[in-house]
Amino acid sequence: MSLSSTSCSSSIVVVQKEQKDDITKEMIGQVFADCDKSGSGFINIKKLKVCLFVF
Repeated sequence: MSLSSTSCSSSIVVVQKEQKDDITKEMIGQVFADCDKSGSGFINIKKLKVCLFVF
C-alpha cells in the first residue's frame, strides 16, 4: 500500500482565516511550495486535491 492521506497535487493556496470558508477553485491559482512543507494551520483538501495553508 503506497497510499498517502496527506498527498495532494503540486498546488498550494495561501489565504487568510476569514477566507477559510470561502475556498473556491479560482483560489487554486497560486503555487507557493511543495505539499511537504508543513506548518501551523496546514490543511489538506481531498476534494480539490490541494494543500491549504491558513495563516
